[in-house]
Amino acid sequence: MNWNQTYTFDRYGNRNFNENLTTTLPKGCVDGSTAVICEADKKMLNPNLNASDNRMAAGQGWIYDAAGNVITDPQGRSFIYDAENKQVLVSGQWSVVSGQYVFDGDGKRVKKHVPSTGELTVFAYNAGGTRPHRKPAEAGTARMRNSE
Repeated sequence: MNWNQTYTFDRYGNRNFNENLTTTLPKGCVDGSTAVICEADKKMLNPNLNASDNRMAAGQGWIYDAAGNVITDPQGRSFIYDAENKQVLVSGQWSVVSGQYVFDGDGKRVKKHVPSTGELTVFAYNAGGTRPHRKPAEAGTARMRNSE
């Protein structure tokens, strides 16, 4: 199988795909006899950016809060942030929580929970503040492993 992924970078360093030359993007719609990326998928895969503020351009389903955090994406997911702008909750359609995140006093993520699968990941840090290891817990079992 041959594939090609062609992209450029904008002035902020964001990657922009050349949709005509990239075969790895899903092309589930047809324009005449040519397979193309569906407009709904473009909003997530290759959104148009506003050159003045580096945000996704209006009309694509991206909504921001006053701090510049994405609070809604085109797939209908909602994102909640704490007072330090750390993402603490992601919910999908019908407000079903798909991810919860917990941070310590230094702003480091210490726990990730995916309620739908029961997945629980605990993050451990050494005295220098680097994360030496993360270990996904077995279903329903909290585990932590430090590789030092």
